[in-house]
Amino acid sequence: MTASIRTSKIVLKPSCFVIPAKAGIQILKFLLGAWIPPCGGMTQRRSCAIALLLILQLVKSIPAETIPPQVAGGFYPAGAAELKRTVEKYVREASTFTVQSEIVAALVPHAGYAYSGKTAALVYRILQGRSYPTVIIIATGHRHGVRGAATIDSGGFATPLGKVPIDEAAVKTLQKLTPLIEHLPQAYQREHSIEVQLPFLQTVLKNQFKIVPLLMNNEDPKIASQIGEALAQFMKNKKMFLLVSSDLAHYPDTKIARLVDSATLKTILEPEWGPAYLWQASRFIMERGPKELVCTYCGEAAVLAALYAMDKTGTRAQLLQYVNSGELPGIGDTNRTVGYASLLWLRGAKSRKQTSLTDQQKKELLRLARQALLKKLNKGEEPERKLWPDPELNLPASVFVTLRRKDQPHGASLRGCIGSLLPDLPLAEAVQVYAIKSALEDPRFQTVKPDELTKIHIEISKLTPFRKTPSHEAIKSGQGVLLGQGRNSGLFLPSVWEDIPAKENFLGELCQQKARLPRDCWKDPKTEIQVFDAEKFEE
Repeated sequence: MTASIRTSKIVLKPSCFVIPAKAGIQILKFLLGAWIPPCGGMTQRRSCAIALLLILQLVKSIPAETIPPQVAGGFYPAGAAELKRTVEKYVREASTFTVQSEIVAALVPHAGYAYSGKTAALVYRILQGRSYPTVIIIATGHRHGVRGAATIDSGGFATPLGKVPIDEAAVKTLQKLTPLIEHLPQAYQREHSIEVQLPFLQTVLKNQFKIVPLLMNNEDPKIASQIGEALAQFMKNKKMFLLVSSDLAHYPDTKIARLVDSATLKTILEPEWGPAYLWQASRFIMERGPKELVCTYCGEAAVLAALYAMDKTGTRAQLLQYVNSGELPGIGDTNRTVGYASLLWLRGAKSRKQTSLTDQQKKELLRLARQALLKKLNKGEEPERKLWPDPELNLPASVFVTLRRKDQPHGASLRGCIGSLLPDLPLAEAVQVYAIKSALEDPRFQTVKPDELTKIHIEISKLTPFRKTPSHEAIKSGQGVLLGQGRNSGLFLPSVWEDIPAKENFLGELCQQKARLPRDCWKDPKTEIQVFDAEKFEE
């Protein structure tokens, strides 16, 4: 039945008068702000009543945003029955993994099901039969530039398997936590990165669930950090799941894709330098990789935000599978590939022990350091900027290179020692650059001469991140120490304990010799002290 509201000037049939949500809001603002007269006398009160009825009818007429399927029939089957059979088959045939810790989040790929469906299904097999009232899906925005994260604050997504509603209350709460999450439905036009996950979720979760959709593509890690911290705060003590939708390296050949993806995945599995480690590693790899490599993660912003959230949540990552499209038999192009990975973030699991360099990697790095010295001192050549065949050698590292004379007593053998406190270069490049700087730029010594190289002994120290310590009493023998006040600071590598084993003398020399501060500055509460470890290896 259609009801009409009649006045002397307006006849409105709400069942026919359907307007877009944004336009409806603008009309409401107009009615509330300009059309309604002051409600004083009888006539004015009658006008107010009519206006309020109009507003109520308009509110009922404003449709919630419902995103229809954008890639059905392309990325996945368009028919409900076929889609359900396809998803169930992927999940049924997926390998099983024993997970003893609480699953907080997961990374899944978002390509066409023929390419990445089996990899994604590994995560969904684990989720099968679980119940989550809300699933946050943070994904790549391929079509529309977004400052922070684009969301939809009402309505839902339609798939051939039915409608998935938006968790409106959750979206509103997140928007209060950060203004970077904005209602931008236009970002979802022709977008597939969230849609392709929904049929899997509809199939494996045993409950009716709602989603919080977030699309990101801004490369600023500060923005990712703010959104990640808002997600961590919002998820705290709530039963919900974070799903990160992203593919990995795009369009190099199969060999380069596996090399690049092995490196960047390690920054997630062993985030020694924190969430921004992935961002920095990606920049170094993109600068040195082939022109066919257009990105390391198409959803880098989304992955970064998730990493910041997981860092606050206290989880660790576990890789389930990696593959690239060139490795898929029968359908993959080995010359133009995309990487796919599935992994979990687990709460309460034991922290992964940081892996040490292998003997072969140490040998190669020492060879590169000596080769760089020979080329620079004899021919004036600089180190080559490229991707190395070992993924570890392409990752950012904090490195010091020490040069000593083999024909001098240890205490008098130093010829140069320079490095970086932060991972400012890829490991292979860092040992070459700082070997050269140690030979030519250490102000304490004369530059190393070409004919002196046969007498030079090379030591390399790969540093861990610095950790603040409350006082000098917490410093242990064998730790590297960085201390300072204001602009004055000094550093001793762990190897210096070999020359100065007494703690008071070690710290006194560090204050006086390196920081240019009073010898007992280490006792001063104003002195900031940090410690670190180093993996040392030598020729």
